[in-house]
Amino acid sequence: MSELQIRLKNVTKRFGATEVLGRVSLGISEGEFLTLLGPSGCGKTTILRIIAGLESPTDGEISLGGNIINTVRPCDRDLAMVFQTYALYPHLTVRQNLLTPLLLRNLTFMQRFPLIGRLFPGTRSKIVGLRRQVNAVADTLKIRHLLDRKPGQLSGGQQQRVALGRAMVRKPRAFLMDEPLSNLDAELRVHMRAELVKLHRNIGTTFIYVTHDQAEALTMSDRIAIVMDGRILQVGSPEEVYEAPGSLKVAEFVGSPKMNTLPGSLGEDGRVVCLGMTLRRQLKETGHGNLTIGLRPEHLQVQSAFTPDCFVGKLVHRENLGSDLFLHVALNNNDSQILVRANPEEVFPFSIGDEVWVGRVPGKAMVFGPDGGRLAFGGEPSLMEEAV
Repeated sequence: MSELQIRLKNVTKRFGATEVLGRVSLGISEGEFLTLLGPSGCGKTTILRIIAGLESPTDGEISLGGNIINTVRPCDRDLAMVFQTYALYPHLTVRQNLLTPLLLRNLTFMQRFPLIGRLFPGTRSKIVGLRRQVNAVADTLKIRHLLDRKPGQLSGGQQQRVALGRAMVRKPRAFLMDEPLSNLDAELRVHMRAELVKLHRNIGTTFIYVTHDQAEALTMSDRIAIVMDGRILQVGSPEEVYEAPGSLKVAEFVGSPKMNTLPGSLGEDGRVVCLGMTLRRQLKETGHGNLTIGLRPEHLQVQSAFTPDCFVGKLVHRENLGSDLFLHVALNNNDSQILVRANPEEVFPFSIGDEVWVGRVPGKAMVFGPDGGRLAFGGEPSLMEEAV
């Protein structure tokens, strides 16, 4: 990863007596696509607004390119914000929406005056150059044919492209995006995810992206920062965050459908026991109290016959998504339900109310301690190489 471009160091934000961010520290590299992922109200948008300068931190430092910018005005930070509502000027055409930030930045106060402004030396040549920049960005985003329309004549996806274009024409040091796809329908969101990733690769500028949508974060990001309750719980690549969550909170939040969690304990031989099933490997540290065992739906399998190393339960609900079938199984020896992702062809004979046997994929179970922290097994060089 290249040199750090943006850094937050022990940033705290309070609104009155309410603390919404608590000592947040984060480094973002030049050209990186970093996503702030978390539930609504967790503080991720506040982090973005503090970087942009729209909010001031109560404590801590924000630096850009090694320079502290806590007191630098938003317009002087050279950062472009793309809002959830797009914030386009409804009375202006697309061309004028794209051109406005360039005029404000490159023309003097007198040069911006209607009619008489063009009489000042150099104004016409500047405007011609700025129009070329607008056309170049419009070609990149494939909105050249929309330049003479107004925002009210555009679809949601077209408005989103215009909002991106208005940020791009300034050639900022970084793009700050606050859930820009949330107003689009499901099909268009999927399309625009791919378009944003392609755009990021083409221009190579830093993207800081805020979302509560896991699919957006997992498919678009170089790294993901999980934000909950005003704190960053974990930062890592999409693979690291999904395959090696550092805590139960992260494990339950990342992944759709949600991870199955079952009660566990340490057996007399020091091995982990989950509802009578003993895991093969021992924990590095013993002496833990109640444990929580995490099993993702794709790491469970419906078996055709009973074996001693399986869960037994009753099928209570089926969700058929075409390529996948999700089975809700109420366990016989516990009040818990587990969710199993299955191949529709493999479980065709089972009906609601039938007894089913569910086995697990070896090496995929996760164990969490009483405090919610992830516990490692003996002989593990890293959590990514876990086998149970």
